[in-house]
Amino acid sequence: MTDILLEQIAGLDWNEPKEVQIAAKEYVRLNIGDDLSPLMLRNLEKSQWGNAAEVLKDVECSKLAQFTPDLLCWLKDMNWPGASEVLAILQKFQKQELMYALGVAISKARDDSDEDWLEMLFLLREQLTD
Repeated sequence: MTDILLEQIAGLDWNEPKEVQIAAKEYVRLNIGDDLSPLMLRNLEKSQWGNAAEVLKDVECSKLAQFTPDLLCWLKDMNWPGASEVLAILQKFQKQELMYALGVAISKARDDSDEDWLEMLFLLREQLTD
């Protein structure tokens, strides 16, 4: 990953001026490549999540598939920045594409007694098409 791309990812921060955020989203969209891991929650500050989710909206499901466990974590709290956008992204997948990752996430949510996350995971599972 280039230093320029890392600088632009830093520009996704909601504390940056709007024009910086807009330019950063466009640059990242065009230059992120196949390794989307820098745009996942675990690699970002909360202030970057919303803009990262907006970038991810434009990525094909085939490129996002390996990151579905990370995307499912975004549903732990629907008040988190970008959560509704990530839910919309996940709803584009076919059920069979998400079933394994959904099963793992459901098990983790049960282990953590995270009722809100479980509710969202079950809702997503019901909304997916075969």
